[in-house]
Amino acid sequence: MSNKTASIEDVKNEALGLSSAPNPRRFEPDFYIEQIPTNAVEIADLKKARDTASLGLGRMYDEYFSDRELATKTLYDLVEQNPEEDVKLQALYRIFVMNYENTPSAAERAKQLILTDFPYTSYAEFVRNPKNTNFSKSSPEVEEAYQKAFDLYSQNQFEESKAVIAKALEQYPNDALVPKFALLEAYNTGKTVGKEIMILQLQQIALNYAKTNEGLKAQELLRFLKSDIDVKMTDQTGNTIPTKSNQPPTQKNDAPTINPAPAVKKNETEQN
Repeated sequence: MSNKTASIEDVKNEALGLSSAPNPRRFEPDFYIEQIPTNAVEIADLKKARDTASLGLGRMYDEYFSDRELATKTLYDLVEQNPEEDVKLQALYRIFVMNYENTPSAAERAKQLILTDFPYTSYAEFVRNPKNTNFSKSSPEVEEAYQKAFDLYSQNQFEESKAVIAKALEQYPNDALVPKFALLEAYNTGKTVGKEIMILQLQQIALNYAKTNEGLKAQELLRFLKSDIDVKMTDQTGNTIPTKSNQPPTQKNDAPTINPAPAVKKNETEQN
């Protein structure tokens, strides 16, 4: 029987109304070749989806399987595929964060790429000195800028709030309120971009400002946000394998207040 001819089983199923008639060309290679995207936009969308999945895979290897070496390799492989800039920056940042303390040689390449390709970002500032907490006292101008950014956030004007924050961080990179600006920026990101990027920013805050109230708040939020990510693993029979991520998620009553500080407390600018 020709491979272009329906099988006896196909004919039987069709006669009994058990299934719709299969495409008679389903055995022809050209039938599948014709479905391969050739449009540049479609191909770009597929690549972006693949790159985003690779970013998530690298994160999963680290967070759920504690395989830092495989996570690092996966993310470096992604970087070499020339993904979009935001994906590339996230991958490089995660490589650096995973490795700069225990395997600095693995982190060094990511650091240099961030400094070369993204020199004016907060990520570049972080990789230059990931444990810097040496801030000067705050000035009235900076306090006013923070209050303005907070008010815009409260009014759901997130992009406008982000613009005020970016300008303040550029003008006053060593001010005592830098951790507050960073945390408020993470809240804005959560409202405009999504949870994944917010988590990355909170991780940066928790590392960069570990001894500040904002660093502690970031750690609290990270525990809550990550508890909402559920990864189910199954064995060959389909039964769920118990993992940490299969534990019940944090109840709403236990959720931390996701709200930035509305104002600068007295003497707070001198604590850092």
